[in-house]
Amino acid sequence: MRRLLLLVPLAGCTFPSDLPFRTLDYVIEGPRVVALRTLPTLPMAGDTLTVDALALAPDPIESLQVDVCGVQEQMAAGIGTDCYANPDLVEPIGTTLPLEWQLPAFATPKSLCEAGGGDCDTDFPLRLTVTTASAVGRGVTPVEVLFAPRVEENEDGEEEEFVPFGVPTVTLEPLDPPVAGGLVEFMATTDVGWTTDFRWFVDAGELIETGRTAKQDTDDATSWSGNALVIPEDFHGPLRVSVVVAQYRDRNDQPMAWTTITLEVP
Repeated sequence: MRRLLLLVPLAGCTFPSDLPFRTLDYVIEGPRVVALRTLPTLPMAGDTLTVDALALAPDPIESLQVDVCGVQEQMAAGIGTDCYANPDLVEPIGTTLPLEWQLPAFATPKSLCEAGGGDCDTDFPLRLTVTTASAVGRGVTPVEVLFAPRVEENEDGEEEEFVPFGVPTVTLEPLDPPVAGGLVEFMATTDVGWTTDFRWFVDAGELIETGRTAKQDTDDATSWSGNALVIPEDFHGPLRVSVVVAQYRDRNDQPMAWTTITLEVP
């Protein structure tokens, strides 16, 4: 059987800013990797990397594979390159999630590190492929590897080692009972204040606020956003609603987080 291939680039712990149509592309009609996370977000060479993801599909996911590209050659191979076009550069690292994989102890590029300016690092793409009986979906994210601890200035103007953000906790609460043809409002909350917007995905129906909503200003410790789903009149049975949150402003140090709930539509 011929399978359909769906490729979704994920810029680090971010969503692609050059794909505005994804605001309306929230109904899961094929296998999709809607979130892909690596921890620690800024690993050092030789660290153990933990990979996890949220993959959604209308049919059961039969298999998955995680691979990296250009790692053994220690080449800078961001997701904008054709690294994956060369099979010799692709290395499978696992077939389950979450998975742990030890980064190679890369040789430190002394000339770059000694020059300063934030260039004491390298990066490579990590890809997740999920397969159903009829289609294939993929997501790609860059992994930035440091050769020296990253430092930032504190409020007193002193340099200190940067501590990456932890994984947020996400909750999703329906505010109405689900019925065919009805409207269900939702409240999504996180325990961090740096989230900038929320991405929503559903099995069916129409999201009134589309698949992307802004956070509501609260404080530095929490953030929340709301949405509403119109359930199709002929829909009955389980209906999944997922929310993915992160900081989407060119930051790789703030990890994605997500949650999925299932509504039972009578």
